[in-house]
Order: sequence, then C-alpha cells, then structure tokens
Amino acid sequence: MARIGQDVDQLTGLITTYAEEDGKFKVNYQQNDTAFYERLKALRAEDDYWKQGVKNNMAHVLSISSKDVMQMIIEDGFNPIEASAKEIRVFLERRRDKYGHVFATRRQA
Repeated sequence: MARIGQDVDQLTGLITTYAEEDGKFKVNYQQNDTAFYERLKALRAEDDYWKQGVKNNMAHVLSISSKDVMQMIIEDGFNPIEASAKEIRVFLERRRDKYGHVFATRRQA
C-alpha cells in the first residue's frame, strides 16, 4: 500500500490517511480520543460549568468523538448523525455503562 497523504485534526485527534492499494484509493481514519474525553471528565467535575450553561440557556450536555459515532453505527446499529436529540439521549441513557464517558455533566439532561 502506497501512502499518498495524511491529515491530522488537532481539535478532535482524528487522523485521516490516504493511500493507494491494488489500483484503489483507500481512506483510513484513526482517532486518539483520550484528551477529548479527559476534557469532558474535567468538565463533569465542575458544577460552575453547568451553572453558567444554564444561566446562558445553553448547557453543554455531551460530546461524541468520531470514533464513538462509528462504534455506535457499526456495533449498535444506531446512527447519531441522523437521530434527533431525544433519540440520542434515550440511546445513551440505556447504554450509560458503555457510553457514559460522552457526557459533560453529572446532571440529568
């Protein structure tokens, strides 16, 4: 496989690699979402973060990495990109043991 190029998104940690193999163009995605979720973990510990969000009528409830979006689609058959906010909330609440790390708050949303 001959690698053609690579893009790195510093905000999300998503690495996109472009390559050619057997005359076909291939795209590979990898994501190290450790820092992404460490930030959410820190936000969960801050009650002031939640209070400021409510005060401004915009509370940050969750963030889902690209890696977890693909996991939801492939392993669970659920596409959060096409789902409503209510459907996403119900899905995540039912699977809090698997996806609890995506929440930015300890409170009920």
